[in-house]
Amino acid sequence: MRYKISCSARAELMDHDGSEIDKSSPVTRKLVGLSCHSDSVLNYAELPFATECALRGGFVRLGQADNGQLTMSVEIDSVRKLTRKEIGILSEDLAGQLNDGIGAGCFDFLTVATGLHVQTRAAQAEACSGGRHRVASQVIER
Repeated sequence: MRYKISCSARAELMDHDGSEIDKSSPVTRKLVGLSCHSDSVLNYAELPFATECALRGGFVRLGQADNGQLTMSVEIDSVRKLTRKEIGILSEDLAGQLNDGIGAGCFDFLTVATGLHVQTRAAQAEACSGGRHRVASQVIER
């Protein structure tokens, strides 16, 4: 049995001149599900419990919230349920990665190919904390 921890942040799609592309655009909908498998947030995390929990995953994926808002999310799983404190530490780390780390550059291949740029929304400076983002821990079986 493994436990899944997920974190998501609101994102926006920008065109080549820096204008935001509307969330209802067909282009935005086509990007839902796009993942960045070239790097993982776990490669940069300094978590004291990472080895003990055998954390894995950490690849950024684009999604769409119920209201149509583009999202950038990360899922990590663990061999044991994390404590509230550990989830808090992990959430802070994921927030940093989504906002200025891997999240800032993991979709560069999209920019090179199309001129489109994905970024987290500036108003969401603290992903996964302060009630602004969803952090969930649940049991999954694999």
